[in-house]
Amino acid sequence: MRAIELVHRVVVPTASPASIAFHEEGIWIADVDKRLIVLVDYRSGSRLRDLATIVRRPQTISWDGSYLWEYDEETSDLYKHGIITGTSYRFGRVEGVNTPYYGFTYHGRTLWLLSPDQPEFTVSNNQISVIDFPRNIQSETFDAPTYSCRGLSHDGSYLWTLDVEGREVFALDPSNGEVLTSYTLPECDSPSSLIVTEDRIWTLNLKTNELLTYMLHRDVQYSLSGGRRSEIDLMYTLRNSGPGKIRQIELYNSLPDNYINQRIIEKPQIEPAPDYSLESQWDEGVGQVVVHDIRDLGPAVDRQIKFSFTIDTMNLTYHLYPHKIGHLDSIPEHIRKKYLLKEMMNSPDEMVRDIVRKAQLLFQTGEREICDKVAQILHGETNLFWIARRLYNFVVDNIKYVLPYTSISSRKILSQGKGSCGNHATIFIAFCQVAGLPSRSIVGFSVWKDDSRLGYLDHEIPEVYFPNYGWVPIDTSRFMSLPIYGTHPLTKFRSFGSLNDRFFVNGFGRDLLSPFALKRHTEERLARVDEPCEPDLRFFMRWNSQPIETWRS
Repeated sequence: MRAIELVHRVVVPTASPASIAFHEEGIWIADVDKRLIVLVDYRSGSRLRDLATIVRRPQTISWDGSYLWEYDEETSDLYKHGIITGTSYRFGRVEGVNTPYYGFTYHGRTLWLLSPDQPEFTVSNNQISVIDFPRNIQSETFDAPTYSCRGLSHDGSYLWTLDVEGREVFALDPSNGEVLTSYTLPECDSPSSLIVTEDRIWTLNLKTNELLTYMLHRDVQYSLSGGRRSEIDLMYTLRNSGPGKIRQIELYNSLPDNYINQRIIEKPQIEPAPDYSLESQWDEGVGQVVVHDIRDLGPAVDRQIKFSFTIDTMNLTYHLYPHKIGHLDSIPEHIRKKYLLKEMMNSPDEMVRDIVRKAQLLFQTGEREICDKVAQILHGETNLFWIARRLYNFVVDNIKYVLPYTSISSRKILSQGKGSCGNHATIFIAFCQVAGLPSRSIVGFSVWKDDSRLGYLDHEIPEVYFPNYGWVPIDTSRFMSLPIYGTHPLTKFRSFGSLNDRFFVNGFGRDLLSPFALKRHTEERLARVDEPCEPDLRFFMRWNSQPIETWRS
């Protein structure tokens, strides 16, 4: 089942539709030229009722269950129209809000207004202003997701807005504007205005003069879009710079496997064949790590290992609603025991406890600085979505993205305020562990820029466990190299609960329990040599990637 599907499209019985509003009997449509608001049956398109407007040009309207709100495009005045009582009220211009209004909605005793952030149109983002009634005080202002957002709607829990250029509908937290999820409207090339209820979305298609009705399936956890098929060659070259001989060195590489948004089309071909393999964690199943045991490598001698495979990847977007995710006490016991460090320390297996102690040299979840910082960020929050989102916001806002990666502890990352993708993952996972939220990470490579290229771009992305959703990727450094837009609300949303189809997962970065992990954490990875020498491992990736049609899981 798709998350959103078109179920009705009807031609509207007005020549100049500008905005729509919900009513129990149908949909109100404002006609800006005839000074009419028409009630339409969204199933048949039949005209149920005509209502003369108060304002001269009803550019934007909203229905709060008792009053029909109208905005006058010419005078910038705001009214609420008493359809039942016949009494109407004029509010005039809302203080501190730039005009014109691109949309508004009223719920409870709060009015949200969407307007440009400057008096004249610019490419800057629009702003959403929160107006508290009855004193009409502007209590909050936050950025809309994009500068092309038009229309606002409140479904009783969340605030919604529409990007008319991208045909994308965004759900926002009504108190702070955090983007929670989004849906792309199918079969609509020119949307305008917006209504969202629990199970439906309405919009106008201005090019065809139609009212479109969509079914919204909020129980669908994620959507897939886009799609690429990539032929990948991963090549590792080990060189001995001499002067001595390398008697023995082991090279470990994880093999890609099927994942939620990727499918292996041709399994990896490995040259030369590995000497042996080990099991590693891969979701709740098993992945594989292959090991090449290289011996007697003389000075100025190269040894190359090549992995060739074909993989399909899709854009993945989770539809995360905070009220559906649950709280700390809803995390399954088997997940806590397997992925929470404090639970793993209670394992009867001494080797597991020893691995956790070594992992804590990196995460340092018992250190006062880390624990105090988590407490300061969360302020007692128990909803798992907001735990993850607040910790994520802190890391994105306060830890600058830099290269290269160096293995440093959480305290060091926090104190210096910078780090690579791996460092971002380290401190975010540490924060989540302190908060009691199971966390791990995935690692992989990106097919970046051109569709056929030689290059190298590896990446590490944390994942958190949300009951009812499972493991959800939260990329703490995807856009942090961009100085202007790295911490913008839309950028944050694009990295929270999503994966790009140019990235493929190659393994797990925080595997602590598999046979491979046991070997990695209990044995020193040393090169045996007969006299001083310098092992030099080089890596590059070659790819050919082409768009393909999205497959459905």
